[in-house]
Amino acid sequence: MVKKIDFLIFNNLKNFNVALSLKSDMVNEGDMSFYDPSNQKNREIFFESLQINHLDKIRNKQIHSKIINKAKKNLVLDGDGLYSDDFTNALYLLTADCYNIFFTTKNGNIFGTLHAGWKGILEGIVEESLNIFSGETQTLILQGICEKHFVVEKDVMEFFLKKYGDRYIKENNGKFSIDLRNIIFDILKNVSSVDNVSICNVCNKDKLFSYRQGDIYKRNMSIIWRSFK
Repeated sequence: MVKKIDFLIFNNLKNFNVALSLKSDMVNEGDMSFYDPSNQKNREIFFESLQINHLDKIRNKQIHSKIINKAKKNLVLDGDGLYSDDFTNALYLLTADCYNIFFTTKNGNIFGTLHAGWKGILEGIVEESLNIFSGETQTLILQGICEKHFVVEKDVMEFFLKKYGDRYIKENNGKFSIDLRNIIFDILKNVSSVDNVSICNVCNKDKLFSYRQGDIYKRNMSIIWRSFK
């Protein structure tokens, strides 16, 4: 019997689909990363399940930066944002606690995705995306570590304090929790229609991989493509 990948589909962005893979009864729990060659079958089954084998699947080599690349077939570039005006492309991310953000802009003629971990947020990946936005713009903030579980030491807190002020920071017994989701939302809300799907990897560690819960190399995949239905 063929095992299957578990996943969720989101239709928040007009004329586009976004899918998120979940832990599954597959090799390495359905890990989608490139760390283990045996994960290739997981990716193949995921794409087949989504019926997107005919599309060119494109990703970045994610480096926690503010670099946003235009997608190029058969080319993996260093960066953390990716966009395209070619509807034969499907763009994807691999994450385990970092935020997954998807967008359409220029009245749906451009679509893209952002990988936004805490380092990338401080680098300015979300603000950088605003340079691409024009016309009707929609964004979907998908999974990422919640404020309760994103607890940091004072040195990291001070970076956020300097850049964004204290409104996103809470202190508890000398530790600091930071609300990354609302930082992202507040940057985007004045230039885009935003759907905020609050899914935390740690809170849902039975379904999602979490770096902070020990999934050092395993990753979920999230992917966007144009729907013509």
